[in-house]
Amino acid sequence: MPPKTVASAKNAPSSQRRLRWSPEVVLSLISLLISLCSVAFAVVQTDIMQSQQKASVWPYLEIHSGIYQNVFFLDVQNKGVGPAVVRDVVFEYKGKTYDKFDEIATLIVNDSTFNYSNRLTNPIRKYVFSASEKVRVFEASDVRHASKLIYNTSDVKIKIRYASIYGDEWEVNDKNEVIELSEK
Repeated sequence: MPPKTVASAKNAPSSQRRLRWSPEVVLSLISLLISLCSVAFAVVQTDIMQSQQKASVWPYLEIHSGIYQNVFFLDVQNKGVGPAVVRDVVFEYKGKTYDKFDEIATLIVNDSTFNYSNRLTNPIRKYVFSASEKVRVFEASDVRHASKLIYNTSDVKIKIRYASIYGDEWEVNDKNEVIELSEK
């Protein structure tokens, strides 16, 4: 059998050809692998940075009501680290919806002495809460009215839909249950 020459190796069937692992080929493959790992790392890192950016401005609204020093109050507080943009507020009492808590309080108290001299109202629809800000939505300073309100507000349902500055939306209810509505 004659010795194989370079020309006969080129013409040999592919199953008989050997892959030559020259240093250039090995270095090229290693460089390609490192490049692919770098791209994957950059994609993961970008996703983590976006999550951290959203978390750094996360709002968290809470609703509180009660009596303090014979004054009935209804407060909303942002306990999150970012601003909360209130999109909508719904008050429900005995199956009917109302735009303002003031309207429900008038029905509950049902007294002609219940007027603007002994109550405070702050609408919060379209309001922007800064981090840690608390707003007194309603206050009744007469002890007779306050006691009627505290005993009857268990029938009042409150829902506040709010968003972060990135457009992620949540809804909090009178039991302070927060539901995530959408994430952008």
